Amino acid sequence: MIFTDLTLARRLEAADATTGAEFVNAFARLKTDRRAAVESIAGGRAMYGGAGSPLTQAVGVGMGGAVDDLEIERLEAFFRDRAEPARLVLCPHADASFVERLGRRGFRLVEFEDMLFRPLVHGETFDPPPGEVAIRRMEPRDAETCLRIVLAGFFEGDAPPPFVEVFRAGFDVEANEFFLAWIGDEPVSGCGMAIRDGLASLFGTSTLPAHRNRGVQTALLNARLARAVAAGCDLATISTKAGTTSQRNAERLGFQVAYTRASLIKEWS
Repeated sequence: MIFTDLTLARRLEAADATTGAEFVNAFARLKTDRRAAVESIAGGRAMYGGAGSPLTQAVGVGMGGAVDDLEIERLEAFFRDRAEPARLVLCPHADASFVERLGRRGFRLVEFEDMLFRPLVHGETFDPPPGEVAIRRMEPRDAETCLRIVLAGFFEGDAPPPFVEVFRAGFDVEANEFFLAWIGDEPVSGCGMAIRDGLASLFGTSTLPAHRNRGVQTALLNARLARAVAAGCDLATISTKAGTTSQRNAERLGFQVAYTRASLIKEWS
C-alpha cells in the first residue's frame, strides 16, 4: 500500500516540477522567447514559458520545509521582472508557515486541481482500445500532427495562443513520449507522458469535439499505462480539475486522489 503522505507528495511534486522545467528549458533553447527561464527556489521551480502559458508558474516550492521572506521575494521577482503575475501551484503538504507568509504578501486563491496517482505492477496488462480506435506512439517527425490535434481539442476553433511554441518544444525532451489516437485514417486525440525515475507523468490529453464519448481518452490512458509498465515504472500520476470527465476516466482505471492543490496568484499594480 502507498500512503498519501509527505514522501509521496514530494515525489509527485518533484516530478511535476521537472516535467514543466524540461519543457521550458527546451523552449529556451529555441530562443523563441528570450525571457524563458527556470529558477530553483525553496526546493521547487519557478518557470517562465511565455506570457499566459500554463507552464508559467512555480511548482514544488515549500516541500522541503520553511520558506523565508527572502525566498518569496526571489519568487515574486522572477515573475515581476518578466511582467507576469506570480503564479504558484501549492501542495497541501507544503510547510504551513509558507502558506501563512503567502497570504500576508497578497497571494490569492484562483482555483484547485487534484493530483492523482496509481501504483503499477510488473506484468500488469491493460485493455486494448475499442475496435474502431488505434493508438500509435509518435516519432519526433510527427510533432506537427500531434500538436495540431491537441490544440484543436483544447481551443475548439479559437486561434491558438502565442505560447504554443513551448508545447512544440516538448518534443525535444528526451523523457517525453507522445501518442495519437486514430479512428480510421483520421487522428482524433493526442496526449503525452514523461518517464523518469520509475514514475510516469501523464499530461496533455485532448480530443477533437466530434470524437468525444467514444472511449478514446480511456484508450490513451491504457496505452500510456501499458508503456509505463513496460518501462519499469512503479507509479503513474496525472493532474485534473475536480469532477471532470478526465478525472472520472482516470479513477475508473485505478487512479486515486493523493491531494488537492491550490493555484495562487499575485498581480502587480
